[in-house]
Amino acid sequence: AMSDEEGLEEGEVEERLEAERGGEGEEMHEEEEGDKISREKLEALAFSSTLRGMLKNKYLQDLLLEIDRDKCPQLALRRAMDIPVFTEFADECLRVCGCKEHEEMFS
Repeated sequence: AMSDEEGLEEGEVEERLEAERGGEGEEMHEEEEGDKISREKLEALAFSSTLRGMLKNKYLQDLLLEIDRDKCPQLALRRAMDIPVFTEFADECLRVCGCKEHEEMFS
């Protein structure tokens, strides 16, 4: 989240980016490419009234912030998958993006 980066001390942003890269160079870069979505899908997410409604839930907001701020976001994301409000949100994000494999991921 961009607003979070404004509150980070100088140098923390670089440390966070380096930690996210995992120091694996090219291999990590190729993996990240597959994790990106198009601007069209981002806009679909932004304008989804269902997602906007879900994001009014303070518990979900706090959970998303915790995942974003965690030292190991991937692990925090896995833990969040056991929380129904989060799995409903993630499932809706994938549905809005038109991801067919989302049913396999959440069943």
